[in-house]
Amino acid sequence: MAVTDEYEDKLPVQNTGKYIRALDANGNPILIPMEEIAKVVGGLMSNLGLFPFMDRGLFKGDLNTIKESGIYRLQEGSTNTPVSSEDWGVLVSFYTNFGGNQNSSIQIISLSNGNYYIRRMWYGSWLAWVKI
Repeated sequence: MAVTDEYEDKLPVQNTGKYIRALDANGNPILIPMEEIAKVVGGLMSNLGLFPFMDRGLFKGDLNTIKESGIYRLQEGSTNTPVSSEDWGVLVSFYTNFGGNQNSSIQIISLSNGNYYIRRMWYGSWLAWVKI
């Protein structure tokens, strides 16, 4: 047991610390700035796609084929939109698969014309868009 280990239970608990105490590859104690920890965690969340409402980037295609939760920037020419495919907008998609062919989704869209719409898919069948 390291000398510092016996004092761990006596350290104050905070959520405003500037550093995280860690060990380097040789077992020596080091301090890692919180900013560096945030960069690493943020990078993992983004690179691994762990954050469900990540920006999924530009999308031009069939909205019925989106099978990942996230935020999509829709380009003109996308299909299965609530109105003219000449509008662009932002789509928020919540997707899940209950197993087998039990795909379900909720999509909310804000179009460049200023209107908002919502629809859902239940067990693979899409319902019509509804203006909200």
